[in-house]
Amino acid sequence: MTLEFLVQPEVREVLFQLVWGDRFEKDLKSNMTSDERFDSIRDRLHKEELVYLLRGENNSPYLSLTDKGVAIINRLYEIERIIEGEDSDTE
Repeated sequence: MTLEFLVQPEVREVLFQLVWGDRFEKDLKSNMTSDERFDSIRDRLHKEELVYLLRGENNSPYLSLTDKGVAIINRLYEIERIIEGEDSDTE
């Protein structure tokens, strides 16, 4: 896993959506440029053990963050807050 992957806008969007709770894939896909792009992000996040791939009601697929995923997204969020704070201090 690389930091470059994690900070891609679409990857960050998926992770930030999941920090608020589990999400159905169809809802996450609606914010993507294509279904294939979402599938590649989902597969990579799963391979890196950042998300669980689960099935809900009516066998609908959804994603849930693992403990590792929560730890990483929390740190990314902290970094963004620090950077935003630096930006506001310089203005």
